Amino acid sequence: MRGFTNQIIDAAGNGALVLTANKRLARHLRHAYDLRMQDDGCTVWPTPQIISYEAWLHRCLSEAGEGWRLLSASAAQRLWEELIEQSSSGSEMELLQVPATARKAYEAHRLLGAYRCRLEDASLTEDQQVFRKWQERFLQVCRDKEWIDRAELPWKVLDILAASEQAVPGEVLLVG
Repeated sequence: MRGFTNQIIDAAGNGALVLTANKRLARHLRHAYDLRMQDDGCTVWPTPQIISYEAWLHRCLSEAGEGWRLLSASAAQRLWEELIEQSSSGSEMELLQVPATARKAYEAHRLLGAYRCRLEDASLTEDQQVFRKWQERFLQVCRDKEWIDRAELPWKVLDILAASEQAVPGEVLLVG
């Protein structure tokens, strides 16, 4: 394990961007980097780019300055509930347990978002077609209000980076 940590610290010292699975690992690696610098006799050193993947996504979104705001999980859940209530009002689907249905719909949306999948009309069941309509409405409301949910965040950042002058370091390490 120490060998991997040393390789990561070496890369960070050479300017690599180190993206970790969580904040705790990022904090541990930054501390290990600081100890290495102290052991090497340094009194000052540049801060390494060691950050959690999620924090890096948030930073990229805020640095883009495009006005997009990250939708919290609870706000996204509430939006799903509102959209489902609106679509089922006055129909036979009005008997749905809206909060539970919204949780499952948002879970499906996040899973599809992780792989950047979109449902097409061909060969969808009636339930899947209803979900697709909810998802389209959810995404439309988010676009209209310049909200972005966690499922779409990595893809939005990818689009921002592809279309911008924002530099990404030549070496990126995914750790954890």
